[in-house]
Amino acid sequence: MTRAERAMTSRWRNLLASGWIPTLLVAGEAVWLVHYAAHVHVVDVLMFLGYLAGWIVLPGTLAWRLTDRVRHATSRSLSEDVAIGALVGYVLEFPVYMGCLALGEPHLYLGWPILAVALAGAAAKATGYRGLWRLRSPSDTRLSPATSWSMALALAYVVLWFTHNVWSVTPVSGLSLQNPYQDEPYQLSLVASLRHFFPAKVLFVDGAPLKYHYLAHLHLAASSWVTGIEPMVILRALGIPFLFLLVMLAAARVAMRLTGASWTGPALLAGILVAPFNQSAPRNIGFGLLDTHLVVSPSAGFAFAPILLGLLLCIEFLRRTQSGLPAWCLVGLTFVTMLGAKSASLPTLLVGLWVAALATTFLQRRPNRVGLALALVATVAFVAGKQFFFGSSMQGLYFDPFAITDPLIRRYPSLADASGAGVLGVHISLAIGFLVGYLSLGAGVLALLVRAGWRQPDTLFLIFTCAAGLGAGFAFNQQGNSQVWFIYVVMLTLLLGAVLGLHRVLPPMNTKTTAVLVLTATGGALAATAIFRELVTPAPAGRLGGTVFEQLLRVALVPNLALVLIGLAVAMTLTVGWRSSRRPEFTAPFRSVGAALIPILVLSAAGVGLYYPLRQARSAVLTPLQAAKIPRKADTGAHWLIGPQGIQAATWLKRHSRVDDLVATNAHCNYPTDSVARHCRTQNFWMAAYSERQFLVEGWAYVTWVSVSFLSVSNENLTTTPF
Repeated sequence: MTRAERAMTSRWRNLLASGWIPTLLVAGEAVWLVHYAAHVHVVDVLMFLGYLAGWIVLPGTLAWRLTDRVRHATSRSLSEDVAIGALVGYVLEFPVYMGCLALGEPHLYLGWPILAVALAGAAAKATGYRGLWRLRSPSDTRLSPATSWSMALALAYVVLWFTHNVWSVTPVSGLSLQNPYQDEPYQLSLVASLRHFFPAKVLFVDGAPLKYHYLAHLHLAASSWVTGIEPMVILRALGIPFLFLLVMLAAARVAMRLTGASWTGPALLAGILVAPFNQSAPRNIGFGLLDTHLVVSPSAGFAFAPILLGLLLCIEFLRRTQSGLPAWCLVGLTFVTMLGAKSASLPTLLVGLWVAALATTFLQRRPNRVGLALALVATVAFVAGKQFFFGSSMQGLYFDPFAITDPLIRRYPSLADASGAGVLGVHISLAIGFLVGYLSLGAGVLALLVRAGWRQPDTLFLIFTCAAGLGAGFAFNQQGNSQVWFIYVVMLTLLLGAVLGLHRVLPPMNTKTTAVLVLTATGGALAATAIFRELVTPAPAGRLGGTVFEQLLRVALVPNLALVLIGLAVAMTLTVGWRSSRRPEFTAPFRSVGAALIPILVLSAAGVGLYYPLRQARSAVLTPLQAAKIPRKADTGAHWLIGPQGIQAATWLKRHSRVDDLVATNAHCNYPTDSVARHCRTQNFWMAAYSERQFLVEGWAYVTWVSVSFLSVSNENLTTTPF
């Protein structure tokens, strides 16, 4: 072989070993499938990707490099910078676009990339930082092909999942748009408001300020100005799916950054795909991390960007690997963004920070200044953010322990007493069963406690953040069972903690060790899936036989019995490992046992809930792509939410009226001709949503009395309160 041939072969090997090929394949898959299944023009998809690159990733990456320049001086990975920089870009978008909107010129946001480059260049020159524009550093280590391709396969599956569950089910086409999910016009009306008005206001009730976590809608509004794409197209098909792909990529890079081990990235992505473990069955409470609620409730999907960035910054501050004024400014802005993205996110983080700061202060007998400062910054951000986004409204949240199990008891009335309410013992049994289920895949978080981990602030922060989310979900109630969001927002925290815990107890991984652990643990998981699928057969609503105790076993306790035993086994393993650290002659054998037993037990526990995700994966991969489905109502259109030519009429109104015009209408109820509905459902928002104009009153659901200067109503139901 000649020198030229060897050089060519080496270049091809480097190209195949790089992450560019799997990245481009996933991007191409996403562009084609969103065009084919969601009926979005390829030009619009490419325009939106250009917006993500220029207005989110570029400013965020530059800001992240300036914030983290100490680390970059020794080692920098371009893929890590871009992934985490995307999270920073979503956080920075909030103050920049809000400032443009406050000036009455949202079009000014078009110049954000130019301003970001200029500011970054000036900051780099002032600080003498020379690595701002460098693509690679000499010490940068490339991911192995196994790592990059496994991450790409996880992302490719997520694209297929969105195709099967979102894009092909609700394409952006006329018939599908006429009968949307009942809250979709509400979400679109918020986007419309944030395209034109500051401060944000409710378009369907004149004089009502918008008191809501609306930063997801602000992102959609900003992207519509830049790309010129209709807000509905971005809401249904582009905004949240592509954000979730970036969050998954960033989550993998964050795990690898915090551990220094490349296997933790794919492991975290695998956990995201199957979470929330055994909660996926239709009869159970809650829903998965990868779930249609990501798009149906955009705030749920958007919140993971600031949550993940907040977790990374807090952990590195507590580990004393992050410092400097830019980092403190970024973490403060991230806290406010968390609250504005999803109201349940920052309170859980706040509990974790205060417990970590106070506990380590007590254990170390000296103030944990960094931890206390972080907790204080989070508290100030919570107070300021709550006043900015929500005012004095509680959004219908009130203390009501175990209310989260009420839907299940309503589904199976035989579990209730004569009055129709579940007895306390039933509520507690269901809650314990489901709580253990949520902890199954996150059982690795227990491993954080070994090797004096219980004295480390980052460990306490992760554990008590998860505990706060799970506890609040079971302690409070809100109309529509919305307290489940407290649990939802800590799922990523739980999974990240589990991966960090497993990394703490596992020995350095080589190919042989990895293969043995993966094959053994996967076998245990699949065996658990098969066994418990046979033991627990889903029963139709209200048709459970046997005594109440037997019904509880079928509904919750049987699939969790093994999880309890596995949890005890893990705890015993960790206890023995901790005790052995006091006897050096026993340390090595017990450490080997723990290293082999813990991942096997944890993944076997996850296997209890793998049946449903595996079935979803089979459908997503093997089922042919579906054309746009006709809405659920009859083809006559008599019961569609939006009548024939309704969207066209609202669009005509937008073109032929001024932004500050006030419109009156006599349509206030959903499906007013529906003979089955004997009462007015006031969730009617589509005229304000598509016309982007202020209405005197259309619907009035979700508008609290206190927000319009009336006295607050006890246990206010935001969907049935009279006008």
